[in-house]
Amino acid sequence: MFSGLYLMYPNFLTLIILVLNVLAIHLLILQEEKHLRLVFGQEYDDYCRKTPRYI
Repeated sequence: MFSGLYLMYPNFLTLIILVLNVLAIHLLILQEEKHLRLVFGQEYDDYCRKTPRYI
């Protein structure tokens, strides 16, 4: 969504919004991974080895 916003209105403000949101989403993903490791342990580690974090 934020990439689309930047492509529609390519200026410094929308670039900052894009970067901040990508960073926030990445930090959220790291927190979720930590939680999933606590809940599922080795099973989640095995899953992570087979599955890339992004695409």
